[in-house]
Amino acid sequence: MAPDHRDDGVDLTLIRWMLSLTPGERLAVLQDQADSLLTLRAKFQSQISRNTESPDPAPR
Repeated sequence: MAPDHRDDGVDLTLIRWMLSLTPGERLAVLQDQADSLLTLRAKFQSQISRNTESPDPAPR
């Protein structure tokens, strides 16, 4: 049986899984990941906006 990881830590199961997909399926996976990152970025930026809009309770 083939190993699951290389000595340098590369997860070969993920590479094999991605290679088992069709090109269209690979693009769909990557698009889902990009959409997730954009959602996280938007949430993070809105949280930062809320924190910077509120006045500092006491000067330091």
